[in-house]
Formats: sequence, structure tokens, C-alpha cells
Amino acid sequence: MDERQAQELLGFLRPEARGDLKGRALRFVLGLTGGAEGRRLLLARPDLLAALLALTGEPRPELAEPAFHALLNLAAEPGAGGALRAGLPDLLRRLLDPAFPLPGLACALLANCSREEGPCRELLAELRRRGGGGAGLGPLLEAFCAQDPRPGAPWHQLGALLGNLSQLPEARDALLERSGGAVRRLLPFTQDAGSAARRRGVAGTLRNCCFDPRHHEWLLSEQVDLLPFLLLPLAGPEEFPEDEMERLPLDLQYLPAEKQREPEADIRQMLLETLLL
Repeated sequence: MDERQAQELLGFLRPEARGDLKGRALRFVLGLTGGAEGRRLLLARPDLLAALLALTGEPRPELAEPAFHALLNLAAEPGAGGALRAGLPDLLRRLLDPAFPLPGLACALLANCSREEGPCRELLAELRRRGGGGAGLGPLLEAFCAQDPRPGAPWHQLGALLGNLSQLPEARDALLERSGGAVRRLLPFTQDAGSAARRRGVAGTLRNCCFDPRHHEWLLSEQVDLLPFLLLPLAGPEEFPEDEMERLPLDLQYLPAEKQREPEADIRQMLLETLLL
């Protein structure tokens, strides 16, 4: 794509362009993002990226959705988070807006962008600017822990975003702040049968929180009682002799015959890694 073609495409993506032309241009861009060469081409054009990010706020889903899907494809490229970081504040605002119709796509894009440290730090800084307690994590925790009634609501996808943020020491400190109880609110979701994404996000977040040995004693104390929440998902319906059963933590004794262990291998691995920290 030469400069003339890029400028022509950009004209079709501007807010004032006709809706049908924007739709065709978005379908073309989405097709480009299906290949590595097309993704590299688009990531080298900040003007086209800015236009796509702006279109995620389009009130018409038939225009906003392909813009989101194109950006999700772009975000899979190494280093793409830096190219997309200018759009993080608007994406966060849309995610937390109760009236925004595509919160799941906004959450998925934020999660993809925040895998890299630079954009992740920028996102945490934006959360802090917005306020809400817990280093700005309060609104995300509230949305994660409450089953959002909106169609396509991202409550289960927020786990990946929290997991990425918890790689930062500042976010871990906020989650482990003893008077706030944030980490305690996450524990029951290690056994959320309704969403593997939610279990995966919590397992990753807990693993990151356990990297700091200063908090181990508190996490294992009665105040938090982390251990059963790590062990229960790994337990199956196996029966043990009475003397062995009594040596197990109370929460793991005499489990029902229908008890199933965590079916996802990557989640089991994260739980085991946490136990070994």
C-alpha cells in the first residue's frame, strides 16, 4: 500500500465518511489484519490505528465490531501494545461505561494490549487517574465480582486483564492491601464452574500475588486461608484411608463422589506453580 492508497483508505475511515464507505473500508482493513504482512503495514501507520481506535466508539455495532476485531488481530503482533497505547484511555472509558454496547470486545482488546509492560503500566496509571480505590483497581474488581447483566458483559474476561495488571508490583500491593480485602474477594472464583476464563484469570492473578514472599504468612493465615482455594480445584473424588483423610485440611476431607478436578491443564499448572512459590 503506497501513501496515496493509505490516505484514500484513511479518508473512508474518518467520522464524517458515509456509513457504507466506512463499512467497506473496515472490511478491507479486517482482511489485511488476517496476514502478518498486512498487520505490519497497519501497525506502521499511526493515523490508520487512530482511526480504527476512534471507530470502536461508533454507535452502530456493524461498524464498531469490525474495528474491534481488526485491532484484536493487530494486538496479537509482538510490540503492538506500544503502537496501540494511545487508545487505552478511551478503551477503558468504554469498558467502564454501563451504556457501552460492546464491553466484552473492549475488555478483550485491553487484555491483549496490557500483556506488554509499557502499555500495562500506562493502563494502571490511567486507572489511578480515574480513582476508585485500590490503585484504581476498584472498578475492575467490582465488575469482575458482580455478574454484569448486560448482554455480552465482560465480567468473566476481566480476569485476564487483572492477571496482566497483577504482574506490576504496584497492582499486587493494592490487591494484597490487608484492610481492603481485594484478594479475598477473588478466592471463590478459583472454583467458578461457569467460566474457565474467570478461573484462569484468578489463578494467574493469585500466582502473581504469591511471587512476593513477604505476604506468604498472611495469605496462609486464617485471615485469608489461601491454601484450600488452591488445593480444592486440584482435588478429585478419590477416597483415602481414614488416617490419611484426617491429615488433610478440613476443606479437602470427605469430598463428594461427584467432585471433579479442574479440567483445564493450564489452570491446573498455574495453581501448582502457586503452591510451589
